[in-house]
Amino acid sequence: MGTHRIGIDENGLGARLGPLVVTGVLAAVDERGERLLKRKLPARLRADLDDSKRLVSCHDVALGEAWARALARCNGEESTPPANTPAELFERLSLEGSALLTRPCPPAARPQCWGTGSEVFGADDALVARIEGHVEYLASRGVRLLGVKSSTLCVAELNRLKATGVNRFGADLHAMERLVLDLAARAGAEVHATCGKVGGINEYARFWGPLAGRLHVTLEEGRAR
Repeated sequence: MGTHRIGIDENGLGARLGPLVVTGVLAAVDERGERLLKRKLPARLRADLDDSKRLVSCHDVALGEAWARALARCNGEESTPPANTPAELFERLSLEGSALLTRPCPPAARPQCWGTGSEVFGADDALVARIEGHVEYLASRGVRLLGVKSSTLCVAELNRLKATGVNRFGADLHAMERLVLDLAARAGAEVHATCGKVGGINEYARFWGPLAGRLHVTLEEGRAR
């Protein structure tokens, strides 16, 4: 009997302390997949799937882009066509969507953050094909990736939340909660969600926002390992 698993973590605050990006991935995992995830992944997969601080940087995001392009095509039983532009890719991955995210932006500042006219993909076809091969390998071993979403909080939104008493760590945690709810709805079934470490918070339930009052069970929590 399989389960639906969600993995969520913060991607960081960007090169200039913004925006805050939090990403979640949904997968259907059978018994073979459970065994795979409990062991060290094969070396060829670990070379492309590890701590992002080791694999990508603001100077070279090609690998991260390749994963995003591959995962954006995962949509349940069928694979969707590839995104043709970075703007299209963002719309597929964004939990909020650019229309909502740009609403607070002053018109004069919008091109600075949201101008995409000169944006092009940086990952070459060979790299994207290699990552798509990893996705196929995982599926063949019982980990079928069903979707990915990212939540984006710009500096203005972080400052707005701070004024209401929600600090950056709270904003991070609440973004994780929204991703859990969105991906769980896509799964249409019970999910097991694993959230990355948020600041010095050891007991997330004390700070729940969107998940407060929702039926859930905490299986394990504690300090970062």
